[in-house]
Amino acid sequence: MAKRESNFFVGHFVIIIALFVGLLINVSASIIYEMIKDNPLALGATLFLTGVSFVVIIATYHNTLREPVGKLLSEFE
Repeated sequence: MAKRESNFFVGHFVIIIALFVGLLINVSASIIYEMIKDNPLALGATLFLTGVSFVVIIATYHNTLREPVGKLLSEFE
């Protein structure tokens, strides 16, 4: 049972880190957009990389965070 509780807290830590990384991606994208908004090629590249980041975050949730998030949400029922 101790192993499952340990994984539960690790899951919460990973969720917090993922949210922090998402915030950094958002701020970075805003800064980059202001710098390159007059360049359509650079804007397309930035949009592509943002999409890749989004897919990676979704894949990470799907593979490792589904159970901890489910437990966290069940606490509020």
